Amino acid sequence: MPAGAESHLRIEGLHKRFGSFAALSSVDLEVCEGEFVCLLGPSGCGKTTLLRIIAGLEKQSEGRLWQRGKDISSLPPAGRDFGIVFQSYALFPNLRVAENIAYGLENRSKSRAEVKKRVGELLARVGLSEQGEKFPAQLSGGQQQRVAIARALCMKPKAILFDEPTSALDPEMVSEVLETMTDLAKTGMTMICVTHEMGFARAVADEIVFMDEGEIVERNNPAGFFDNPRQERTRRFLNQILR
Repeated sequence: MPAGAESHLRIEGLHKRFGSFAALSSVDLEVCEGEFVCLLGPSGCGKTTLLRIIAGLEKQSEGRLWQRGKDISSLPPAGRDFGIVFQSYALFPNLRVAENIAYGLENRSKSRAEVKKRVGELLARVGLSEQGEKFPAQLSGGQQQRVAIARALCMKPKAILFDEPTSALDPEMVSEVLETMTDLAKTGMTMICVTHEMGFARAVADEIVFMDEGEIVERNNPAGFFDNPRQERTRRFLNQILR
């Protein structure tokens, strides 16, 4: 954690067991305000399980979590201040793009003018100002994922969690979603992202957290992680995926 930086998320002694299988073991992690952290590691290493526990979608077996000093260890997702973007877009197919984005706001009894203004701001932010009246099926996969990002931002969360946001996309659509995420990172939004997009992680992340077999093996800045990893397990992983 950089000197003087405020903590946004603190995790201590996190364990997650599914029966006799230990999905996470003794995970400690701290994420600063405004930091963009990428969780990397081989399939099955526990990245998505950790992200789901942070979001409140999965319950840890042991351990505690704090968000901005507030103990959120037992709170449901609605009690935590995170926006979430999944692998699948999870949009309502019967609602127009603008209605998908506005869904949470309308449930908070916001005025029509407030909702329209906020939706317009978010459509512009993700580069879809002309698409608000379309249905999700009329958009490309990359556009749908950008709608999902706008929806995650709608309630003005203090942090965004991304779970492999490009994994369901055709290759030609990946760059437009990564560009939106890069622009978002520049605003100082706290972001935690599970990804296999190594070039993106290297170029945009403030910190890389490498996981293997349910443990955090190494935390490093992108240059150090990719060019001078500290741990042998990290070196083996990089040799396999980058050779």
